[in-house]
Amino acid sequence: MENTENNWESLIQKVAKLITGREHYQRTLGQMAYAIAQEYGIQSLDDFAEDIKEVHGISVSGSTLKNYEYVYRRLKDLKIPDDMSYRTLQFMAASDDPKHWAERIEKEGLSSQEVYRLI
Repeated sequence: MENTENNWESLIQKVAKLITGREHYQRTLGQMAYAIAQEYGIQSLDDFAEDIKEVHGISVSGSTLKNYEYVYRRLKDLKIPDDMSYRTLQFMAASDDPKHWAERIEKEGLSSQEVYRLI
């Protein structure tokens, strides 16, 4: 029984690390895509995606990088808790007033799921 419990806890820790890593990855990639777009123009993200595939064999589309850039650009000046899911950040960025949602999160303590549902 103890091995099963230890294994269960180990799996929980592994999943938590994966999810945290994914969220961090998406936010960091958005910040990098934003910097590239500011320096070289938004269309340069297509070339950047091609270079990543050519050099490392890893596929990421230019449109994905543009999406990450868009989300970062729309939210970069707002105070948003780190525990908001990237899906929620995407919905906030696409809303008419991302600042409104950031303020509601801060004032009302809304969770990621609550923001997602309200939007």
